[in-house]
Amino acid sequence: MSNIQRLIDDKQKYENMFWKKYHECEQLKQLLIDNNIRFDSIINHSSVKDKGIIVKLSRNLDYGFINTVNQSGIFFHITDCENFILSETMLNKEIEFKLNKENGRVKAVSVTYTPTINVKSNNDLLDILEDYESSSNNLTTSVKPVEKEILEKETLKTDDNDINNIIDKSNNVWYMNCHEHSLRYWDKLLEAGFVITWNKENRYKKILEMEINDIIAWYVRGNGYIAILQVKEKPKMNLTDDDLNFITNNGSIFPLDSKKREHWKSLTIKIPVKFLSVIDKDKCVNHKNIPSIGNWSYGFRGSNCIRPNNNEWSKQVIEMYKYMKNSLPL
Repeated sequence: MSNIQRLIDDKQKYENMFWKKYHECEQLKQLLIDNNIRFDSIINHSSVKDKGIIVKLSRNLDYGFINTVNQSGIFFHITDCENFILSETMLNKEIEFKLNKENGRVKAVSVTYTPTINVKSNNDLLDILEDYESSSNNLTTSVKPVEKEILEKETLKTDDNDINNIIDKSNNVWYMNCHEHSLRYWDKLLEAGFVITWNKENRYKKILEMEINDIIAWYVRGNGYIAILQVKEKPKMNLTDDDLNFITNNGSIFPLDSKKREHWKSLTIKIPVKFLSVIDKDKCVNHKNIPSIGNWSYGFRGSNCIRPNNNEWSKQVIEMYKYMKNSLPL
């Protein structure tokens, strides 16, 4: 066979292969279109919720992925979480959701969490309430006081009068929270003598109205209360490069390039404080630690300053202070 004939045969061979694959692709495209139409119909008209497990969360805890028996990697966004706060504690938890299609992409919406519970005591119920944080901006739980346990330390020998006087002299007793990721540099904040929070789009400018000697109960989202603070200077948006170098331990805790540095400095509010009481990061204070407080406030959303309208709020802060002071040293 001549070289020319071989080339002609090869050309015909590859043309046949091309057109065969072309028609297969067209058939597959049509099949996908048909399936999408049917799938859309199911998504848009089904009111039945699917069950799945949260298997992965984003670094910033603003989205995640769900696995079900039949599907894996179903995307969901924090804005579609209806009755819980998206935190690392939700990993491997079973949730319910509906499927929706948005911009050609299937995602989970109306995501809800219902803990599997076995309530044998009031303390079990309080544990569940801490886990099952509402999306309300002003969440307060009302639970009947339960009997004190040995864990509560019946007699707390501390400077009770001091904290009472401090709160009496303060104009405001605030609640503020922080992202759990900030625990990476929490020890450096203790050394530095200040805390920080964000003021994105100037939404939290009320923080700048804090007064010297105001009290702050500092809450770690999804964990509990970690410190009681007293404001020593007016909050300002004056975070410096030296501050950033210190709290990041010169970048060894987490690196910041020049762009991220400017981002932090432009959005961060710095609050110089005295740490009146602090507890270990792994032992944050929750209602189960102080069951004598019947109307326990926690889990407010966002980093905005909130003055809970709960009539037991000041008492709760005093009891948290005493509990922290009487806990084992850090």
